Amino acid sequence: MKKRNLLVVILFMFLTEITYSAAGVTSVFDIGLGVRSQTLGCAFTAATEDTSVIYYNPAGLNTISRIEVLASYNPLFYDTNYGYFVFGFPTLDFGTFGFSFAAFNTRNITLRDISGNPLDTITQSIIEMIAGWGGNFFYKELQIGLNLKIDFQSLSDSNDLGFGMDFGLLYLLQINQTDKVNLGLMFKNLIEPQIKLFRYNEFMPRQYILGINYIKIFNDEISGKIFLDLYAPINIDFIFKSGLEILFYDNFFFRIGYDSYNIYSLGAGVEFFQMIFIDYGFFITELGTQHRISLRSVFGESVIEGRANKEKIEAQKIEKRARMLAAEELKNMREKIDKIAGESRQKEYFKALHYTRGLENYYDGNLKMALIEFETVYQADRNYMNTQYYISLIKNILGQARDALYSEEIIKLYRAGVEKYIKEDYKGAKEEWEKILKLDPYNRLAIENLREVNSILRNIEEK
Repeated sequence: MKKRNLLVVILFMFLTEITYSAAGVTSVFDIGLGVRSQTLGCAFTAATEDTSVIYYNPAGLNTISRIEVLASYNPLFYDTNYGYFVFGFPTLDFGTFGFSFAAFNTRNITLRDISGNPLDTITQSIIEMIAGWGGNFFYKELQIGLNLKIDFQSLSDSNDLGFGMDFGLLYLLQINQTDKVNLGLMFKNLIEPQIKLFRYNEFMPRQYILGINYIKIFNDEISGKIFLDLYAPINIDFIFKSGLEILFYDNFFFRIGYDSYNIYSLGAGVEFFQMIFIDYGFFITELGTQHRISLRSVFGESVIEGRANKEKIEAQKIEKRARMLAAEELKNMREKIDKIAGESRQKEYFKALHYTRGLENYYDGNLKMALIEFETVYQADRNYMNTQYYISLIKNILGQARDALYSEEIIKLYRAGVEKYIKEDYKGAKEEWEKILKLDPYNRLAIENLREVNSILRNIEEK
């Protein structure tokens, strides 16, 4: 067989439709992993809780709570089959690890001579293997991820191997109890895989992808998710992908998707026993229509719960040590406060008094009141003893977003009074705290501070 007389005609799924752009060739694996993501237009850069994110953004791996396995094998076009296997393994202390294996196989590729006469048939295989990791980065809301991947391609007797790397970021923003936004940023092919079968290298260009995932809980029966991915037009054409998913009764899913390759998708999914997920997708492309099915299974204990329990145990250890410190400090402060009062050092007495009250409330388990007392001291002197330590500790115990012990108006009046007291404007402080009693006649903050400021004003008048 003379090579100079051969014309290789390769009819391969999407090689002209989705893998060629004005600036180069993108990966055939952009078809995606998992029918769920595929029916959402593959707009999965900001997605969570699905092991298929290893392909779209490895930072999302750390949001899966249990061991996951995803698998599928589907016929496509022109004697081409596409199959993949994905595995996700979350750990307590080292983030989440993932692995994926995906392969395209095309049979009966016809070799023809210049006149178009058939000479022989060959096969083509394209394989991609990914080893990924995702974990926290300083804050539990911020995830990072890294992929190392191997691409392999063979055509008849020719084959080659290429290596690549991806990096991703994911930020999880909880707006309120019913609304949530995930923001993803993916740097795909930071190291660009290159394949050389014949004379020239074919490389997969670098891609910069911004993803947005908005989640809305309508009620106990219905929730919805909107997905959008935007590809920066660097090395490739501008691409966008979008999808909508609606969840009914925690078990049934309906999905639609569209991307700028003019691929329309419609899908559904069902969950069994919180362990098995079956996803179906129907796709309309310029080459025709397709049906795809994938199976996902989760098992084992929830790592998310395990991480939360571990944090709780660590917090309890810290709190126990803090209570021991507070008990010792409280003993010393009670001995010290009478001496300060006898010396008529109003500012020092004010700080010592509220610091002691903070310790007493903390030791008694009244954390919200303790926090207000320590914040009062902080307003007077940011570096007073261990004030900052207790404020940070208590906020962490209360979960950062504490319910207000008093209304915002009362707290505002109280702090205004503290500010005037520190400036020795005792009459002004008295006026602010008396306003509190008009709103709340039994307010403990106002009553205790008014007792002190009235004593100071009487001493001033007697002089």
